[in-house]
Amino acid sequence: MKSRITILTMVSAIGLMMAACSGNSSKNAPADTTDSIEVEEIDNIEVSGPDSLGIYDLVKEMPAFEGGDEALMKWLGDNINYPQEAQDKKIEGRVEVRFFVNEEGKIEDATVVRSVNKLLDEEAMRVVNAMPAWKPGTVDGQPVKVWFTLPVTFQLK
Repeated sequence: MKSRITILTMVSAIGLMMAACSGNSSKNAPADTTDSIEVEEIDNIEVSGPDSLGIYDLVKEMPAFEGGDEALMKWLGDNINYPQEAQDKKIEGRVEVRFFVNEEGKIEDATVVRSVNKLLDEEAMRVVNAMPAWKPGTVDGQPVKVWFTLPVTFQLK
């Protein structure tokens, strides 16, 4: 059975939808290429935060995956594995993982904020926690902690 994982990233604070791409269920299978990426430029961003933990929701220079959005899509597509048990049971859906990118660009405090099923939730968490460092978000040129939400849609073909 063929399966597909659709990766859709968005910054939760502004609801900016950037892209969708698909990957294969096996690490050994070649990943599909990115279909499209749409980025909306916003000039009048007001800094939102920090919250009581010192983490911002929105900054003008948001955290970014090294290599940009296309590199993020490719990395996720190459590293996510659709759990076989979930495929067998025909479990599909979108898991949303929220985390913050710290001042060094590392992912911290990842948590599932929209669950589908334990199998898919665990795979989404595994891959988020395995991501390499990002370029941190900044305020006035200084790196700061910034929240980020990453939706991952698991879909069978």
